[in-house]
Amino acid sequence: MLTITVSIMTKCVMIQGQRSEIQDTRRFNKYKNHIMKKNSSFLLLYIVSICSYAQIPNNSFENWTTNSSSNPDVWMSSNSFWFGSNSVIQDTNSYSGFYAARVQTVNFGSDTARGMLLIGTPGNQTINGGVPYTGHPDSMSCAVHFNIQPDDTAVVYIFFKKNGLMIGMFAVRFWGTQPAWLPVKEPVYWFVPDSVYSDTVAALITSSNMDYPGIPGSYLAVDEIAFNNDTTPFPNGDFESWITTSWDDLADGWNSLNPLSIPFGQLSATKDTSPYSGSYAVRVQSLVFPNFGNQVMGFVFLGQWTTDGPGGGIPFTQKPEKLTGYYKYFPASGDTGSAIVQFDNDTNLQFSINLTAASSYTYFEVPINLLNDPDTVLIGISASRMNGTSTPGSIIIADDLNFVIIVGDEEVKIPIKNGFNLSFDHANRTVSLKYLLTSGKEASLAVYELSGKQILNISFGMQNAGYHEEQIDMSGMAQGLYLFNFKSGKESSVRKIAIQ
Repeated sequence: MLTITVSIMTKCVMIQGQRSEIQDTRRFNKYKNHIMKKNSSFLLLYIVSICSYAQIPNNSFENWTTNSSSNPDVWMSSNSFWFGSNSVIQDTNSYSGFYAARVQTVNFGSDTARGMLLIGTPGNQTINGGVPYTGHPDSMSCAVHFNIQPDDTAVVYIFFKKNGLMIGMFAVRFWGTQPAWLPVKEPVYWFVPDSVYSDTVAALITSSNMDYPGIPGSYLAVDEIAFNNDTTPFPNGDFESWITTSWDDLADGWNSLNPLSIPFGQLSATKDTSPYSGSYAVRVQSLVFPNFGNQVMGFVFLGQWTTDGPGGGIPFTQKPEKLTGYYKYFPASGDTGSAIVQFDNDTNLQFSINLTAASSYTYFEVPINLLNDPDTVLIGISASRMNGTSTPGSIIIADDLNFVIIVGDEEVKIPIKNGFNLSFDHANRTVSLKYLLTSGKEASLAVYELSGKQILNISFGMQNAGYHEEQIDMSGMAQGLYLFNFKSGKESSVRKIAIQ
């Protein structure tokens, strides 16, 4: 999906608490958002029977939820890249006025999300675009407070451009701890004579270094960004203006590109009121995403957002023979849609078919040939080519997805029962608990030593139907094998996991 690399051949100011020094800047690390990513595995207990209820959560796209996102005006935030991470928040502990902006590096499922604010859009080795600004300030100022974890750094970069080329830069790195607001004033490094003025300004603020994985707990609060010796205000540099946007999106474990498209006033996935059955189908349109290098994309997926894009899936251990469904497709300029299903255990196995133009609902099936039992499944419906040149404007409408096995001469749908999975994060010494509930239930987790001694008992309370994830802190546990007993309602399942 996206590669972000920014190379900066200049100097920047590095601030530790109230001490600064000049050092060479580093190159931003590359980010890749893969369409399908191997993630941690799941365990699913199930039964096979002929039934009328959906065996794929929200398989007929009847259930929708209202999502919202709040971001500072003019700025693009990592809340759009990694929706639900809250890696950028409105900070009421401001230097002046009512608000500041706070970027923070957080655990995001089994991954880590850096807090980022941008003016412009990420591109290959640059920040594309920006906002109009004519000027040549000799310095800039801002106010900050921060807590940067050991071996991590936060940055504030302001880029000055002319005709699309960078001609000047304000660059400051932060490390250590500065709990009180600290005014910062540093020079702008210009690569052109004083007589040359910029026509555009862009910006990037991050809570962690881009050269290696960010460290959860690092944060940087910023306020009152300003040009010095220039009466022109920096665009929303005081972070007083915030915009909250709400939209309808798929529920029950399904995700779309809406969090990425909504900053540009577009929705990639919407309700369609001409379904094959029920009240709704899902309508997916391929769009141009300036925040992802102008890539053309349009898909929905049953899985989770990770820092590498779509990943994970739902617990699933059956071996279906096919994925079936119904679709209508209106391609732009010879484009091709697709239906994709990926199973994980020790290796990724992916099955897909191309979907061609269809003005009325058309049956499709994706043949599946699994040799071993999977533990996780991820499903995707795409309005454009997943590998190759995509075309904006292609529209696919999908409904009634089902997994099918063949028993004798009869096709049988596969129902899902409650299931759970565990994975251990060695770096953070946490266990990620991921579980699926087919209906609302009380959920809890108990942890035992092999001797039978209970060392942990956590109640999650009443949980709604759908996919859930919890992080269990194991930092105080000795190395060894432990038994994890997950209960949902009257059902109970046990797994063994090694803490190293």
